[in-house]
Formats: sequence, C-alpha cells, structure tokens
Amino acid sequence: MEETDTLLNQSLENTSVVDQIIERITQSIVEGELKPGDKIPTEYELAKSLHVGRNSIREAIKVLTHFRVLTIERAKGTFVSDSFQGKMLDPLLLGLILQKDNFTDIMGLRQVFDTGIIGVVVNKNDSIDLKAIDGALENLHTALFSRKPDPEDVLQKDCLFHMAVSNSLNNPLVTQVANYVDRITIPSRTVTMKAILKQHDEESFFKLHQSIVDVIKNHRADKVYEIVQEHYQYWRKN
Repeated sequence: MEETDTLLNQSLENTSVVDQIIERITQSIVEGELKPGDKIPTEYELAKSLHVGRNSIREAIKVLTHFRVLTIERAKGTFVSDSFQGKMLDPLLLGLILQKDNFTDIMGLRQVFDTGIIGVVVNKNDSIDLKAIDGALENLHTALFSRKPDPEDVLQKDCLFHMAVSNSLNNPLVTQVANYVDRITIPSRTVTMKAILKQHDEESFFKLHQSIVDVIKNHRADKVYEIVQEHYQYWRKN
C-alpha cells in the first residue's frame, strides 16, 4: 500500500534539524493533519519518516511540550494539546521583546487590539456586565488623584482597566493575547505615565478612559476608532 504523503513523512535531511522538526509538527497541526487530542507518531516512527536522529526528535518534542503544544502521557504516548495554554504565546512575546526599534510596531499592534476589542464589546448583542469595568475605572481614578500618585501604581490600574474591558468578552483566548500585548508595552507606558504625572495631566488622562466606558455604554460603534486614537496621544507624544 502506498504511503500517504504528509508533512510528517517528508525528509528533513540537510536542514537545521530540531527547528525543522518543530516547524513540521506545528505546521501539521495548523494544516489539520494533526488535530487537538491526536496522538502523534512515536519517536522511532518520526525519526524514520523524517530521516533524522531520535535525539533530534526527542529535543523537538521537549520544546513543544514545554510550550504546551504537546503533552506526554506515561505509557500512552505524546498527544497534541486539546486546549489553549497561555505558555504557547511565550515565543511570540520573546520575539517581540527582542525585536530592535519596534516601538511603532508594538504601539500599532496594541491599537489594533484595543480597537478590535472595544468594537466587539460595543457591538456585543448580549448584555455586558459593566460592574468590573466601572470598578476598574474607579480604581484608576483613585490611583491618579491620590495625594502623591505613583506612576507604577497608576499604570497597573490602567492595565487592569483595559483587562476588564477585554475580560467582558468572556473569551479566554482574547484575554490571554491582550495580556501579552499589555506586557510588552509596559516599558514605554511607564515612561509615558511619568510624563503625564509630571505635567499634571491626570484629569485629561482619566477622561480618555471615561470616554471608552461612555462609548461602550452607549453602543457608539462609530466612535471606537476615534477614541482609541485619542487614547494614544500621550503614548505617541512621549
């Protein structure tokens, strides 16, 4: 019987072996040859079909297991994870952090997420529990207008506000990705927050967040892009 030509039985000779194995396995998952919960071939079978050594297979599986793409069940085998795990995003986060001169790209990435998330929240048909968003806004207000505002504390409350907005979608994947995007913006936002407090622009900064809540409550989808652009004025300037 002729063997089916799949990503997992094409030779990897004369390539960067471990990386290529990782790429081949993940690509086979993306293209649907391997599905969530599927058992992958054994080390011996993969080594034979890919024409590489078993040590290379073992190293690649170790990496994919570390990032929760694969799971190992003793006496049963190695399986494709059947649910999303936050650690899967770690390589993406590291890659973004290490990219040189990437401030504009990172700011653009976060703008896309903010615009998309707020837009979906505004257009969500079923009711959204606004208590968490209102509570996060109140906490931001308290931090901003304390006797001696601390930039790191205010920034933390700012992050929690945006997280409350994304959490209102009740979509774990959106929450995880939004959290990662937030993490890579912390250094530049810290500089921005210090500038805002130094310039005593607390009132204007707070109103930008209040406008997000107003747009959500009034279902003003036509205003989402505009308020996100306004929201980034301090970050862009600093």
